[in-house]
Amino acid sequence: MKKTLTILVILINLFGCQFVSSPSNDGTNKDFESALDTALVSMIGSTDPSSNYLLEHPEEYDVDVEHYAFRLGSEEDFEMSKDLIKDIQKNIRKFKDRTLSDQQIIDKRVLLYELERMASGYQPFQFQVDPELDAIPQYLEGFTFRTESDIRGYFSLIDSIPTYFDESIAFYNKTEMMTQFEHEKLTDFVAVMKEQSLSDDFFLIKGFDSKISSLEFLKESEKTATIQENREAIRDVFYNAFVKLENDLKTVKTRPNRGLAHLENGKTYYETLIPSLSGRNLTIPEFQMWISNRRIEVYQRLKAVETSNKLQEYQDFESKQTAPDYKDAYALIDDLYKKSLRDFPEIPEIPYKVYNIDASLAAISNPAFYYVPPIDSNPDHTQRIYINSTFDPANFTTFAHEAIPGHMYQTQYMRGIKGMHPIRLYIRNNAMTEGWAQYVELLSVRYLGGPKGYEDYIRDLYESMYLILLEVDIGIHYNDWSREEMGSFFDSVYVNNTEDERDEIYRQIILEPGNIWSYYYGAMSIQSMKERAQKELGDAFDEKTFHQMILDLGSASFDTMDILFDEYLQAQ
Repeated sequence: MKKTLTILVILINLFGCQFVSSPSNDGTNKDFESALDTALVSMIGSTDPSSNYLLEHPEEYDVDVEHYAFRLGSEEDFEMSKDLIKDIQKNIRKFKDRTLSDQQIIDKRVLLYELERMASGYQPFQFQVDPELDAIPQYLEGFTFRTESDIRGYFSLIDSIPTYFDESIAFYNKTEMMTQFEHEKLTDFVAVMKEQSLSDDFFLIKGFDSKISSLEFLKESEKTATIQENREAIRDVFYNAFVKLENDLKTVKTRPNRGLAHLENGKTYYETLIPSLSGRNLTIPEFQMWISNRRIEVYQRLKAVETSNKLQEYQDFESKQTAPDYKDAYALIDDLYKKSLRDFPEIPEIPYKVYNIDASLAAISNPAFYYVPPIDSNPDHTQRIYINSTFDPANFTTFAHEAIPGHMYQTQYMRGIKGMHPIRLYIRNNAMTEGWAQYVELLSVRYLGGPKGYEDYIRDLYESMYLILLEVDIGIHYNDWSREEMGSFFDSVYVNNTEDERDEIYRQIILEPGNIWSYYYGAMSIQSMKERAQKELGDAFDEKTFHQMILDLGSASFDTMDILFDEYLQAQ
């Protein structure tokens, strides 16, 4: 999912008294629960549009729904955010473990780690801001209308776009942080938005019409007026904002297509970025050692297959394999739910709806993606899966990643953890979230059939690629590799991809520094834990119990998971 576009702004001061009260009759410390309630409210900006996605009842969190606005945030805002995080840390630490329930102790441990990660990750202002201008239309498309205030808030958002664009251009000109790759990508996107926004079929017109027409709290005359107001806003404010942005981009200052290490303080920033994205507090050389050791394990297994008759068996299977046969996305996801029951803890069936991404967004969207439900919604809240254009059952493993047993399953499981505070759904560890989804994406290969060992072979093939790409990410952003140096590295490890493929890899890694770590390192960390458990427990190992151990912790760092993992091994 896209990152929040706006900066966290402090709303209220956290109280500073000492909390060592005893647990209540149900084992929970009500003062601790109240402290986390206060912390959650303080972290949600009063006009932050992400509240529309994060909260079903934003007004209960002091959100000014009618005045949503896209904001870039200032250096002062970031300093206030850092102070806020430190205040929350200070207040959480005041609670003694002996006064908390078991779940509250876990919440405390996880939150302190994540808050420390957030506080230590603050670097010079230019590294903290990512305008993500191309996310604006998709943000508006996913907006939910629950009340009339939401409608006002939506139009307030549109009205804030011109100022947001101006702030972003000023930021880029001041910092020269925009790469030539990013400039090309954004210029192309702006041209598409400018052209399409004049059409009646534009998704922010067509989709809005459909949403408003279905609202029960509006009269027919109000629906007509609201639909007309949106058309005028899109063709005036929205369109003209993109016209101006297109012109401003022609003169914006850009930098060469090089990694973070090419920038002043960029290498230092990368040293804090990767621990944050990977969920482990290691140095870059320590990560490189991990990669090297993991590569030896993976390559040894691949070599064992390639020097046996197994390889021919797997190739014969692949030559005859056909795409799975499902009539639609619902049939595929429902089948994934049934097949995953033998490998993952059972939870009640999840209400969900599948939506098609508008054709105008097809070129910039993934094959499928998932919207996290509001953190204050009921368990029976209908969740949303989006698919790009025509349903294709060949994207089976992508649906496993986004739906079951991936993001949708993991999120619903977390929502059912007894006693876990909702702030844990707000402050999540990306490595565990994306790592889990990537891990089960590879695991889901088993649901497509195949000879014994085939799933392991496919996973090792993918891991061999992941490990190389992690090295490339380090090379580009930590060692300042050029495109040519990256190509030489591929040659040295016998990667026979084309020059066009190498160009695209270089482009993506420049555009998204460190992004692959949450996915690839996260997935391999879970897999390596499973391999260790299988080795140490032998016949006592149960895969479903292993998965439950990970899921029971919720979204947490691998550093935090290590403690629970050791306890799990001892308990078995």
